[in-house]
Amino acid sequence: MAIKKTSVTLDGLKHNLDDRDRVGAQALLETTDAVTFEGKAKFDGNSGLSAGSGFSDAATYKSWTEHLGGAIVKTSVYIDLTGIRSTQANDVIGNDGAASANIGQYTTAVMGTLNGVVMTCLETPTGGDPDINLAFADEATLAEDGALSGGTNSGTILNNGDIAAGTSYAAGNAGLPAADQYLYLVAGAATDADYTAGVILIEFYGTA
Repeated sequence: MAIKKTSVTLDGLKHNLDDRDRVGAQALLETTDAVTFEGKAKFDGNSGLSAGSGFSDAATYKSWTEHLGGAIVKTSVYIDLTGIRSTQANDVIGNDGAASANIGQYTTAVMGTLNGVVMTCLETPTGGDPDINLAFADEATLAEDGALSGGTNSGTILNNGDIAAGTSYAAGNAGLPAADQYLYLVAGAATDADYTAGVILIEFYGTA
């Protein structure tokens, strides 16, 4: 009977194991309390949310997920607001006049069941309105300069007031979106202008 070979890497060295060795190697891996990686660990598969086409003018949009302790899913969204715009109070922020200005869809498959949100301002917004709220609606298609109230089952997660670098805003279970709703940034006051600066980090916490 042919013996199947398997390659594994331990302590930075590649070892070729056949069927007779695999059981011992598996036992070693299962009984080790911690594994040290000498090189860089890159988790390209831990992608998070995707913004709608009406939010593409933002200088930076990045999103990723982390699974913590086997019980918590943390989904992060990092946004440099430069290049998008605000207009009227309670209107969606995004590309000038563009539809689908959402910043992503809440799904339990990616984010778990939400139980909290933290929004941190890393750089104070300038140009556009600094009063930036986090909101949601059923539709993916709400446009920049369109009223959040035009969306179905819309609501506000974080009503922040003017945000500034070094400040964080949090929400617990109350007022969170339902599964499959879309997330939006909404202006809290009337400022019809493009953002020239401003960076925010939004962290969503869910149970796996």
